[in-house]
Amino acid sequence: MPRLKRAQYWVLDNILARVPLHDAAHGFAAQRSILTNARNHVGRDVVINLDLKDFFPTLTYARVKGLFEALGYAEAVAIPLALLCTEPMVDEVTLDGERHFVADGPRLLPQGAPSSPAITNLICRKLDRRLVGLARTLGFAYSRYADDLTFSGSGEALKKIGTLLKAVHGIVEAEGFKVHPDKTRVMRRSTRQEVTGLTVNEAVAVPRELLRRYRAVLQQVERHGPAGKHFGPGKDVIRSLLGFGHFAAMVDPESGTPLLQRAQRLAAQYRSVPSARRPTRTAFRKAAAAGQAPPGRQWSPAERPPPPPDPVLVALARQDEKKRTAQARTAAPAPPRIPNVPPPPASVTRAVQAAAPSAPSGRKQPWFITALVIVAALAVLPFPGGPAIAGAMLFLYFSRWWKR
Repeated sequence: MPRLKRAQYWVLDNILARVPLHDAAHGFAAQRSILTNARNHVGRDVVINLDLKDFFPTLTYARVKGLFEALGYAEAVAIPLALLCTEPMVDEVTLDGERHFVADGPRLLPQGAPSSPAITNLICRKLDRRLVGLARTLGFAYSRYADDLTFSGSGEALKKIGTLLKAVHGIVEAEGFKVHPDKTRVMRRSTRQEVTGLTVNEAVAVPRELLRRYRAVLQQVERHGPAGKHFGPGKDVIRSLLGFGHFAAMVDPESGTPLLQRAQRLAAQYRSVPSARRPTRTAFRKAAAAGQAPPGRQWSPAERPPPPPDPVLVALARQDEKKRTAQARTAAPAPPRIPNVPPPPASVTRAVQAAAPSAPSGRKQPWFITALVIVAALAVLPFPGGPAIAGAMLFLYFSRWWKR
């Protein structure tokens, strides 16, 4: 979602990045890294590492909104800013062949959003202040990298480790967080002391096992080529070796620079055709902070097709159309009658109907009825007055038959 990411970069560079951080925070900040975090704990008698449980899900929409309000924004402005920087857990649901994403819980600070690390550092400013005060009181040094809390001390501080841990749990819970019970480590000088992945017993250095494995893969690639070789999660072993070489040179330039040079020679040897350069994240962030549409493939929003009509709404619209049509027919006026022409009297209407000839019937008279009438007329002839009766019968029958 490049549009949402663009908005989050704008919030990061125009609002969050302008607020000063606490000196104890070393994660996701300019000029600070795991190296600066580890330098605070070199050569100590004891190093204590704690981890905050469910760090990002603990920061809810209400806390993010409260942060923007604490920065001086009115609630009408803090609400949309907090909505841009948080999202709920969603469940994917398929209904009528279409995918829908339904919210399942409150809005939380998502991992991976450009604005999330800066928000965590700003929300934890009070936590950092309280833990720094506690550490100084008990003779410890304190630093934080994201959700990793590190304390270190020497001399008399060793006697106060229990007091420190108990007080840290109380402060962390008072600030709305929780210490992970399975990730608390107390590392003394006799063991390997690590801070954010770097050893700090005598100096900040890359762990020996990792360096040993890196040198082994580097030597194999130099002898047999990169085919079938892997180092780290990356698929391109050359890129992985080159990236780790830069990391080793940053931590310890004296021992890391020769390794970096070897990796660079391999990169020059096995990358004769460089790949096309893709638009960088820096260009996207710079354009987003300036309110411009980032160029290149990182910003190509497609026009969304109009959504299909809802069948329920279509059915309701048809019912409304039928109701309006019926109401229009009911309210339509009757056709006007011809003025000054009174209706004819009932007697005249009946006379006209009686005088009108009836339509001939298409049904024919059966022949046997006619034969019966003639036989009956002949039968009454011998009787007195028979001819008159026979003539009347024949006249009435044939006159009726003629009309039909």
